[in-house]
This record gives sequence, C-alpha cells and structure tokens, in this order.
Amino acid sequence: MPYTIRKARTPDFSAINKVCVEAYQEFETWVGSANWQRMRDTLSHASDLSTIGELILAEDYTGLIGVVLYVPPGKSDGISIPVEWATIRMLAVSPMNRGRGIGSWRKSV
Repeated sequence: MPYTIRKARTPDFSAINKVCVEAYQEFETWVGSANWQRMRDTLSHASDLSTIGELILAEDYTGLIGVVLYVPPGKSDGISIPVEWATIRMLAVSPMNRGRGIGSWRKSV
C-alpha cells in the first residue's frame, strides 16, 4: 500500500503521541513496569519534540503510520551531540505497519 511523507502539523500531534506509545509498548516487559510507566509518559508527549526539530510523518489511507524527529544541524544542545551534526532523535512505526520500509524510506535522487 502506498504512503506519503510530510512534515507534521499541530492537528497531527495526538496521533503522533499515540503511535509512539504503541510502537514502544513491546519493551514494557524488558524495561519493567515502573520504567515503562515513565517511558510511556514521555512517549505520550512525543509531539512536544517539535520544539527542537522537525517531526516528519508517514501516512496512508488509514492515517498516521510512522513518525521521526529530525534535528537539523545547528539545533542540538551541543552537550551530547555536536551542534554541527544533524540527528534523528526518535523513530516510531505503528506495529501493524512494520515491514513496509517506512523506517528506512529515502527519497530517490
């Protein structure tokens, strides 16, 4: 099934938060219940990351299916990542849409 890639907009934020929680839910047993609760709380506010970079999403006819936070050069805090580097801070693909290449999409040149 085809999907499109675009920059997230404010109306997408609720769906972004939901997909992020769903995408990482499988780690609950590995990190433990208490850690999962903290992780889930953070993921349920993933759209707040739009203040430090660009949230880019993938969507198909069903809605949002994946999201990534791209932090362009010059936007990092310079502490853990050099300011001149571009980084990916988060990648989440809904479990039902894994295996479609959404997390590895790249534009043809």
